[in-house]
Amino acid sequence: VAGSLGAPFLDVFELRLVVDSREKRQTGRREAEAIVGKLCLGEAPVASAVRKEAVAVGDYLWLAVPKARAGDARAWRDAGVVVGPVVERKCVSDFRTTVKGGTHHAKQTLAMKRCGLPGIYVVEGCLESVEATADRARLHGEMARLELEDGFVVHRTDSFDGTARYLQTLDAVLTADLGKRSARDVLDGPDVAAYADVCSGVDVDEKSWPLASKFGAFLLHVPSVKPEYVAPLLEAYATPAALKAALDAHALEEPLLSKVLAPGKTRRADAARVAKFFTDPEYARPPNPMASPV
Repeated sequence: VAGSLGAPFLDVFELRLVVDSREKRQTGRREAEAIVGKLCLGEAPVASAVRKEAVAVGDYLWLAVPKARAGDARAWRDAGVVVGPVVERKCVSDFRTTVKGGTHHAKQTLAMKRCGLPGIYVVEGCLESVEATADRARLHGEMARLELEDGFVVHRTDSFDGTARYLQTLDAVLTADLGKRSARDVLDGPDVAAYADVCSGVDVDEKSWPLASKFGAFLLHVPSVKPEYVAPLLEAYATPAALKAALDAHALEEPLLSKVLAPGKTRRADAARVAKFFTDPEYARPPNPMASPV
């Protein structure tokens, strides 16, 4: 498109709303087709061409493909440009499961952060339907964390139809904005990335990580280790063996990690709990109801 950069963006590119082909509804069935149908119906159907593909990040992406290659089945992969936000959709039951599980949710949010594009989390359904008060509080807390710490927009919808209407609104706003700008103006913007670069950015091969990186990922799941503690811990103790040896050799009353966790500050309670995690010979085990009484 080098010779057409001064032309209106939508004259040079075909805008597509790509739906992850693995997307599913709350019933658990894979129903990307149903979502595509909803987006193309209603009072304000999307103007973008809707496609189903297995995308690298998120559930919905706005991809622009050069019109000269619009008929090429692979064009969206190697010539596509992401021009809108990355949208991740979670129905309440799925959101609850992933947040409680931890690891999968952390990988999804990491991928959205690594792609370098604006991120939106759509939480679909009624949180009040979650019976356990503690689980509801955890979900509210995670939504706040996604906004305040990760910088995502969190939008709640009441139903599947509500999510479709929200996506239709986003599509209308994005299409109107792109229609006013030239191809050069859009491509030089801060929130635009080649899809191939997005794939490269979120492709994390954990097997190739050095030990310190694997240890850092592990520390994120240790009780009482906050994300801001990981860097100073790794700087002082780059491997699990180094940390364990230091804790075993430390006999002072002041917990070893009290000033390591946050340099210049004392984190005595957290330091004691982290040390206990690595040095306690045996954690208390819940009683086995099937065991014979002594």
